[in-house]
Amino acid sequence: MLTLGIQLNTISINNRTVNANTSPLDIGSLPYYFDLSNPDNVTVNPSARTSFVLTNTTTNDQPEYTNASSPLGLSYTNFDGSNEFLYIASTSDKTTPASINLGASYSIFAVVDNEATNTVSGITGGRNPNTFVFRFLSNTTQLSNSVFAGSTTTETVAPANPDLIGTAISTIGGVDGTLRTLWNGEESAPSTITGTPVSNSDIFVGKANNSAQYFLGRIYEIGFFTKELTNREIEVLNNYAKNKYNINF
Repeated sequence: MLTLGIQLNTISINNRTVNANTSPLDIGSLPYYFDLSNPDNVTVNPSARTSFVLTNTTTNDQPEYTNASSPLGLSYTNFDGSNEFLYIASTSDKTTPASINLGASYSIFAVVDNEATNTVSGITGGRNPNTFVFRFLSNTTQLSNSVFAGSTTTETVAPANPDLIGTAISTIGGVDGTLRTLWNGEESAPSTITGTPVSNSDIFVGKANNSAQYFLGRIYEIGFFTKELTNREIEVLNNYAKNKYNINF
């Protein structure tokens, strides 16, 4: 049995003192969060349990859920890089992706283990026309997020260890705001968005385009915040992942 050490340091978020290793849900403004390492939450959003699911009703397109067999002893959902993906749907209609509006300021958080070596590997994406596109580029040494606001703005980071399990974070700062992309705390200088980001779309997990750029590897959890994350909130997410997944950075 693997036991991970917990550091009981605290930080202040939104005038509240919280454990720095707390759940992403404690940050707030996280209406769509899916812990794919927990068998109880594979298809259910714990913060809106009666409203949305992460699912795919087409059997041949469903990724494989693996129970507690990763190197860390944690469960995960495995994507084959070919045709497997999930989408956010209403519990009243699981056959159709729901139209999700995150607002002009939003953020994406994911813990992933990317195994692609020479293809685009999409963590998440939507098309309206180019929304929530978060992916490893074809050389897999770059993590990129693209935002459409009349034209496309892309922010890319070239991480030192893209082939290891890590935290992928992208945060979008609203109208004429900034776009940040981070991998295990590494980032480049933020890019500037001109205009209002398109924020209403279907949301796919495991691919970055309608029928392409499928993710190859494991996705442990993913969440969509309806706000721009602060540096302290990013620190909370990174500390949470470090302790849960034994990531060193």
